[in-house]
Amino acid sequence: MGLRLMRLGICWSLVHVALSLQLQQQPLIQGGNASNECQNACTSLLRTFGAKTHYLSLPQGFSETYFSQQQREVVPACVFLPASAEDVSQALRSIKEHQCHFAVKSGGHAMSAGASNAPQGITIDLRHLNHIELADDQLTTSVGAGTRWGEVYRRLEPLNLTAVGGRDSQIGAGGFVLGDEGISFTSRKRGWAFDNVKNFEVVLANGSISNISQTSHPDLYFALRGGGSNFGIVTRFDLETHQQGLFWGGHKFYLLSDIAERKKSMDIEYPFNGTPRWFAQKFSTWAVQAACRLGYCSTVNEISQMLESYSRGDSDPSGQIILSFAFVPIIDVYLVCVNLMHGRPEPYPPVFKEFEAAKNIYSTTRITKMTGVVAEVDWMNKIGYRQSWATATFKISVPFLSKLVDIFIAETDTIKQVDGFLPSLILQIITKDEISAFRKHGGNALGISEDEGPLLLLNDAIRYSDPADDEKVHNANDRFMNRAVALAKEMGLDHRYIYQNYANQTQDVFAGLSPENKKRLLQIQKRHDPERVLSRLQPGAFRLQESADSTMKGRSSL
Repeated sequence: MGLRLMRLGICWSLVHVALSLQLQQQPLIQGGNASNECQNACTSLLRTFGAKTHYLSLPQGFSETYFSQQQREVVPACVFLPASAEDVSQALRSIKEHQCHFAVKSGGHAMSAGASNAPQGITIDLRHLNHIELADDQLTTSVGAGTRWGEVYRRLEPLNLTAVGGRDSQIGAGGFVLGDEGISFTSRKRGWAFDNVKNFEVVLANGSISNISQTSHPDLYFALRGGGSNFGIVTRFDLETHQQGLFWGGHKFYLLSDIAERKKSMDIEYPFNGTPRWFAQKFSTWAVQAACRLGYCSTVNEISQMLESYSRGDSDPSGQIILSFAFVPIIDVYLVCVNLMHGRPEPYPPVFKEFEAAKNIYSTTRITKMTGVVAEVDWMNKIGYRQSWATATFKISVPFLSKLVDIFIAETDTIKQVDGFLPSLILQIITKDEISAFRKHGGNALGISEDEGPLLLLNDAIRYSDPADDEKVHNANDRFMNRAVALAKEMGLDHRYIYQNYANQTQDVFAGLSPENKKRLLQIQKRHDPERVLSRLQPGAFRLQESADSTMKGRSSL
């Protein structure tokens, strides 16, 4: 016994020495750039949690898992990898004590710097909260907030089950659900992700751990479905689980015959300059014209009419559409990509009849599993580039869509020489079926009623490579969105709603809620977080407060 005690004492001494040496070494942030408060908070976490706190170097693969290059460039003061809700609770108490700013990373798919990686602050990486547990009755799946949706689908798919989740396998559960609701491939039938959460396990601002449901805490349950990250750090979601077999779907690509005419009407011309790009432009124009003569083209108005018909039809709730107008610089062509998804393995269902009737140049539609669907989205949505996004919501109209595409072409043309450039005008319909599901479980915080639908959700997403082009790209994106919103107001088609997952740092997402619901959220915040810890100390998140946050006005504020 004495020998065992002596060995145990030696082990503890070695651990103490190693920890002391680690505390004496240089932190991630060199030159005193991190505040004393954050350095002290990191040191406190290191003393308490040891190897769960990365103070000297980043965890393996940490930066590479972020979607945008802007987030990958952020260097936190330290990274904390909790293994339980209790770890998160204790860490939040320490962060609050030292008043250090922080960010919470689930999957890291947000595009703005600081959204889930805290510059010179503490990043709480939930990667180890990745458990998936299916209830015996198969009606509920408990998912750790750090779980990625591809893992959830792989777990449920062999049982012909699914949950309302992300359309990209790498998106994390936490950011997708809390980062404004979560539109899924099954949302027209089931509603959005946040309305399919039965219970949230949450670390509240005071560090306590609570299970939040409609019956246990109706106020917080309401707030967590539209209030973003202002009410707690969610560590587990208990999700409604549904029967789901095979899908039919994929992507269809269409050429457009009227782009040259539209450019000419806007005085967009390319005079001869003898460069390879000029010849590439001429060749692509000739190739599109040849394809059009063979019947492989549609017009912007025809595509817009197809989307408008889908939005207004009393049609199959198993059908879901994402439509994108995109510019492909390598071939200098504008085209349309339509993601068609149907919740049953029925090829060419009637809900998509107009898209099937139009001739496409390439199609991936087939009968497949959810994992096959999200893998295809992964392939098309490459990570590691710089990103500039903006979003708005409108009422749908074919003339409006036509003018919207003209604005997209005009603003895209001003920056088409940018390295790695790939802009997309992504359009989705918020159908009346989806809006009706907002009433589930007592209603969510959005405050959108069925008589406001259907609505057109726009995401102007620009991918590029060079940090030197940040200002140029962001300015073009801002011009596009300002012009689009002004046009919608002029035509009486604007709507207040701003979808958080597509918004950038200049957008006040909570101004998009109904006034009465925003007021209710503020009242709930005052009861549960009177010091506004969760909004004040998370500067990269969208902050809930009485008026727009001036520190969020400007993309370089983080």
